[in-house]
Amino acid sequence: MIQVGDEIENAVTTTANTRIKAADIPQITATITITSANMSQAQNFLWDLAEHGAMKKFLFDENAAKKTSKGTIRVNQFDAHLWILNQSLLLLSSPPDERTKALAVYILEWFPFHLRELREHKNFESLDVEEKQKIGQGVYAFIGDEDILEKFWGAYGPPSTNWIDEPVDLAYLWKWLEDEEATRFLGKKDKSSLKQNKEDPNPDRSLLLPIITMISRHWLMDRAWDVRAPFEWVKTYLQLVCYLARGSRIRPFN
Repeated sequence: MIQVGDEIENAVTTTANTRIKAADIPQITATITITSANMSQAQNFLWDLAEHGAMKKFLFDENAAKKTSKGTIRVNQFDAHLWILNQSLLLLSSPPDERTKALAVYILEWFPFHLRELREHKNFESLDVEEKQKIGQGVYAFIGDEDILEKFWGAYGPPSTNWIDEPVDLAYLWKWLEDEEATRFLGKKDKSSLKQNKEDPNPDRSLLLPIITMISRHWLMDRAWDVRAPFEWVKTYLQLVCYLARGSRIRPFN
């Protein structure tokens, strides 16, 4: 993660949209028509064309091609959070890799934070339907598939940040899961499971149970895991269940 000092933040941030959609990417198409030529002439032409493209790179103006311009860094908060989430989903869907360990450790702790920041941003409604659905499916996989957390916790250890102890973070996970547009293309089985979680008298307990069951198993049976972090997660979950059962702790934003 790169932290930008206050003194240079204004120099690298912008209010403009930094995303490039597929429709905005410059494209060049050409049609070649060969008439009144025999096979040998056509072959020679195509060979020369391929050689020109591969070797000479179509440098019609070599002086102009040699000119270079300095790049600039211009980012904004909204697009930065969106980019981090998209890259997080790609990383979490892949096997643990030592080359991306630092990123994975960061994501396991701060994924809910970026979900919240993106959803509360003033530009949230500008997200495309496809972008929402990609994140919605990723959120469900993150929270609903304990195997994802298990493989990364097993590789790098449990995160130090216990995000289930943060009602706001948990609430924003629910905001994504309750967004029908974002979860429209979940599979039939996943939709049924999510529906059961929502209808449970204690939705948080139902949603988190598979993850906590996995953590508890490792806490009690696996000596490779440090016991402190799993214990804190299990303790927080039990406190959450008890508080909600007594009606003294209400999930916000419901």
